[in-house]
Amino acid sequence: MNKKIELPSEDDLPPGPVRDLTIRIHSVYDEANWPSMQKIVDAMEQVDAPGTSSRQYVYNILKGLPRRPSWPIIESIVRALASKTRRQVDIDTLVAEVEKLWRLAYAPETENSEPFLENDYPAAEITDDADSVIADQSVRETLTDLHQLAATSTMEELIHAFEILTIDENASLEDLKVFTTAVANVHSPYRLIPLIEKMRRRSLHDQAESIIREAVANLSIRDLTELVELFYKENWRLDILISAISAFRSAEEVAMIIFAMGDRKEAVELQQRFAQIRSAHEVAQLAEAMD
Repeated sequence: MNKKIELPSEDDLPPGPVRDLTIRIHSVYDEANWPSMQKIVDAMEQVDAPGTSSRQYVYNILKGLPRRPSWPIIESIVRALASKTRRQVDIDTLVAEVEKLWRLAYAPETENSEPFLENDYPAAEITDDADSVIADQSVRETLTDLHQLAATSTMEELIHAFEILTIDENASLEDLKVFTTAVANVHSPYRLIPLIEKMRRRSLHDQAESIIREAVANLSIRDLTELVELFYKENWRLDILISAISAFRSAEEVAMIIFAMGDRKEAVELQQRFAQIRSAHEVAQLAEAMD
């Protein structure tokens, strides 16, 4: 039988909207007989829903960790779990109920708006057109929906938004974190690479590194492997990737990435870094996965 991921205690996740959302997701997880994180991720690829994720990200959702998850991923998790329940479930009704809880937890300003779906805000094509930069005031107004801004902006607009969030005294660190997470979740590795390059050229180094860390934490293993390969193609140093992968991904996932790296020296560095910061049990899991 799969090991159950326990609902966080009230000390770890205090009463409130985020806990209410987590409890409801756990109720569906219980009905599904506690499938493994990998089975949930596999089911997410089979159901009719817009989001995909990694085992670590699904685990984070079940633990109610303090980050703003995107609605498409939550919807996919709920639909995947509902597909495995022991009794017949009206999935669309369930999804609508969970979406309301998600809005109360993470998007109270849009509680009465139309449901947020990934296809409502298709990812913009990256462009070098400097004329597309939006005015500061427009950015501040648009920040009321940071996820929409992350999904619909051109590359120059994204960079300008990061600049405003960094220097605007009215913008909080939480705004910057939410926006960074949204950008990392919405865009593919092929879009993130040129964005990161341009941010570095504009001296937004800390913000670029935050995007990399969020991407590593939340990308599917397939996209994460692709991101690693794109770093190689760009001849970028992999230090931050190695640190983030070691910190955020499971032993099995790290093993897959090490195998993808082949005989490159970074494969050894990743294994060594993992051994330095993870538990002895996890290090043993990595060794077993690589046998």
